Amino acid sequence: MKHIIGSLFILLPCTAMANSNWVPGPATFGGTTEFGGTFTTGNTKTSSIKGKVDLKHELGNWENEYIVEGLYKKDESDGKSETTASRYQIGAQGNYRFDEDNYMFANATYENDRFRGFDYRISTAAGYGHKFFDDGGDLLKAEFGPGYVYTKPLANSSANENDKNLVAHINAEFQKKISESATFSQKMTADWGERLDVRSESALSTKVIGALAMKFGVTVRYSSKPLDEKKSTDTETTLTLLYSF
Repeated sequence: MKHIIGSLFILLPCTAMANSNWVPGPATFGGTTEFGGTFTTGNTKTSSIKGKVDLKHELGNWENEYIVEGLYKKDESDGKSETTASRYQIGAQGNYRFDEDNYMFANATYENDRFRGFDYRISTAAGYGHKFFDDGGDLLKAEFGPGYVYTKPLANSSANENDKNLVAHINAEFQKKISESATFSQKMTADWGERLDVRSESALSTKVIGALAMKFGVTVRYSSKPLDEKKSTDTETTLTLLYSF
């Protein structure tokens, strides 16, 4: 955990200048919170909770983003209770803009997901980013650079050594405003080294009233060399309430 805390402090900016669409409108700080859950009773009891906080901050030539998200699911049948999903992740990224389209970035992420075979995973990367267009509604940007991924397997894992992996980091993000009330977004992140790890997030958000929206999302995680003979691909489909501020 100390690795990620140190990396997050490195990302904190200390300069000022300029303007962008990073935070909508004249504000310099904003973000979104989302929450969703399912609860069933009867022969089988199921409960699942999904939450995410995404904060964005403009400080001159710096564009900064801080994300905390988690997922928990428990099933109960015939008096037996079993946790079937437990994952949380925190991360931060700082972008230093040279102009409206070009910037340097640095990021760090801490992830805990024992159902994918590891106690925790720390990823960090730095490099160059380019915005092909960004008008406050439609967006297309890409980032690439070197990175480092440190994975600590579970105590009972067949992998008896911590995994340290230098990677090529690639990130691409697309956003399309379909109408005044609907927006589609697609984000893909890949780390390629001794193995290939990919995370894809597709989402459709529709305004309900004011700053409140409904979000339908599909997240796909892929690893070319999963730990403990786990499946290579995990999918997560969610329906959440999204509040923007």
